[in-house]
Amino acid sequence: MRFIKFTLMLLLPFSPLYSQNDTIENNINLQSLIEESSNEEVESQIFESIEDLINNPIDINTATIDQLIQIPFLDFNTARAIIDYKNTNGNFNSLNELYRINKLNDQIIEKIIPFLKIENKNKEILSSIKNVLINGKLNFRTRIINNFQTPEGFLENKYSGSKQKLYSRLLFISDNYFRAGFISEKDAGEKSYLDYYSFHLQFKKVSFISNLTFGDYNIEFGQGLALWSPYSYSKGIDAVNFVNKNPHDIKLNTGTNENKFLRGIAFNINLKSLRLTPFFSKNYLDASLDSTTNKINSLITDGYHRTKTEETRKNNVEENIVGISSEYSINNNKFGILYYNSKLNHEFDEHKFFISSRSNDYYSFSYSTFIKQLNISGELTYHNSLIATINNILISIGKNLSLIFSFRNYPEKFFSMHGYSFGEKSYVQNEAGFYSGINFSTALGNFNIYYDQFRYFRSSNSFAYPLKGYEFLLFYDYKPFKQIEIRFKYKIKKKEEEVIIDNFTSLQPFKNENIRIEVLFNQSNKLKLRTRIESIMLKRYNFANEKGLLLFEDIQYKLKNNFYLNGRIVFFKTDSYDSRIYEYENDLTGLVTIPALYGEGMRWYVLLKYKTNFGLNISVKYSELFKPNEKNLGSGYNLINKNLDNGISLQLDLMF
Repeated sequence: MRFIKFTLMLLLPFSPLYSQNDTIENNINLQSLIEESSNEEVESQIFESIEDLINNPIDINTATIDQLIQIPFLDFNTARAIIDYKNTNGNFNSLNELYRINKLNDQIIEKIIPFLKIENKNKEILSSIKNVLINGKLNFRTRIINNFQTPEGFLENKYSGSKQKLYSRLLFISDNYFRAGFISEKDAGEKSYLDYYSFHLQFKKVSFISNLTFGDYNIEFGQGLALWSPYSYSKGIDAVNFVNKNPHDIKLNTGTNENKFLRGIAFNINLKSLRLTPFFSKNYLDASLDSTTNKINSLITDGYHRTKTEETRKNNVEENIVGISSEYSINNNKFGILYYNSKLNHEFDEHKFFISSRSNDYYSFSYSTFIKQLNISGELTYHNSLIATINNILISIGKNLSLIFSFRNYPEKFFSMHGYSFGEKSYVQNEAGFYSGINFSTALGNFNIYYDQFRYFRSSNSFAYPLKGYEFLLFYDYKPFKQIEIRFKYKIKKKEEEVIIDNFTSLQPFKNENIRIEVLFNQSNKLKLRTRIESIMLKRYNFANEKGLLLFEDIQYKLKNNFYLNGRIVFFKTDSYDSRIYEYENDLTGLVTIPALYGEGMRWYVLLKYKTNFGLNISVKYSELFKPNEKNLGSGYNLINKNLDNGISLQLDLMF
């Protein structure tokens, strides 16, 4: 690149992070999984879930298999091996005992240890009220994000609010007794400081009832065909462990997705091997309505209410949900049944959603069974005379080899507004596919490989022809020395796409190849370096081939106790937006940022974190994007009439 005349390498960063929260940001494995997403700003719900596990690790001596499999990277067979070891040898005295379990390899143990703890056996047993108060943790977080440049939406007075993006969260958690929380957010350009708010109140156990929840939550059932949270892991560098979903049942809504959650009441009724979960929700959804028929044209999920048009779409649709799920467990085998009814105050436009009724019933059956080292699981959901299904077979051979096979079939006209299952797309509709993945470890490194062959029954609403394609990934990581890790990723996706030739639409081949090489150097507990080079190559019918290149250097450094800095400089050059490259950035705790970089330019940021001795943590991030050959950045109301976009973020965390 012409403008790379710098030999600058940032010597600013942070490495061993100051609190359990930051284990998330310093966990390169989790970063890589999140980075596989194709969104510029991933819904923070997944980050919040991981942060909650880090802040409230699971006691390994009292944990059940259901609790353990909520840990990222940990599958059922690994969880069962931990439980079997404890049952045979007694309680763990140290987490290092995990290395004695033959069925666990060192790589898995290093990943899961941050999520585990050993509770003090001599902890005083107090009355329930004192337990709630004494063992309770209060966390207050407030955040402000301000861009220094002013987009056209503000200059033309199209945005009704201020430039600042504001966020606040108050949580109270008391071990296994009680949880409460309140969250508010205002996006840049929105007028109300409570444009979005979420709240929850949960009692862990009341007689035979557990997880009694009031407020905002999600129901996770089976493999996510009928009900799931708004975000979960999908295809990524872990080829095996994230295909088969592990539901949380009732999951508190702690993210900032403004439409995909339930608001009401839910609880578990525990009857020995049977668990019943009734739930009720009344919530309002953003939607665009047809001015003539008053039918739903589209469901709006971005959560923006900055302009008059966006404000008219807010809370246009009322949804009432009543349902119940049941799960029967026997010898680590699980079978579940779900029913719920979703009733809206407007009909759907059937030409766009393939349904029109205001009232929709969903019936679902899920299963998970084990035969030695074989785990067979899946879900079948019935709606509107159509059946969607996914079935998985996981095979664990020793501690160094795992394989998975998964078949999915989501009919063209199947519609699940609250479903989020495994697949090429985030929604359960118009897709069939067969996925196979393998994970194996050798003395020369670890390999993750998958091949996913998929088919759309209909290319688009306007083009009624099937589309097919495949995706292949090879991910390899190796530590030749204790301080050095080398990572290599090769990914290719080949599919058909709609192309207009001589005023006729046809399907033509499209290929996307991606290569990434990373070197991580951990010199000490104070200094960590990370170098990445990544390329992308696009080949399209009747179009010029495109390519892109990205290079970054990331440095983390501990200046002194409680004071950490992280810095990164990124150079990139791509032929267009189509050949964009994503890069996951360390950010304020709880915020996930994955910008799409395209064109030619440079991006850099510095992140400072400081922990006081009285429970206050301060985080500041400055970031800057510069494109020397451009006159402006962005488009529409987000257009900036400069080739520079920069901003600062500040966050305060107060913990008691």
